[in-house]
Amino acid sequence: KRKINVLDDNDNKSSSLRKQNSRIDDHNFTKIKDDVQSASDVKNYDAKRTLRWTIAGLMLHGPYFFYTFSRLDRYFGMSTTMRNVLKKTVLAQVLVFPPYLVALFGIMGIMEGNAMNDIIEKIETKVPEAFAGGSIFWP
Repeated sequence: KRKINVLDDNDNKSSSLRKQNSRIDDHNFTKIKDDVQSASDVKNYDAKRTLRWTIAGLMLHGPYFFYTFSRLDRYFGMSTTMRNVLKKTVLAQVLVFPPYLVALFGIMGIMEGNAMNDIIEKIETKVPEAFAGGSIFWP
């Protein structure tokens, strides 16, 4: 009869597990290292950009959508039937979202100090892209 040494078998298994864990640890270490490197790029932080987006959020985004969605609710009522929700969604996408994008790109361009021609060009190129993306992700 052949004797099986349980310790040897476990040693082989634990050796295999150590190798797997080593690979996992190497992967996790690399990921953590990349995350730390990204987080340490504070020197690339643009405080003025953050301020511009804060101003746009407080002065444009919040008030604009509060007002326009309040108007939609006033016109269609607070009903949450599927038909009413679909009407509000379609109207918001078609009537509310495009003017907001024009205003957003315009205001951001002004705050960035861009020339009016550049702002108009950016609106003409970026608004359709942003509208398409917004229609897909935020219907």
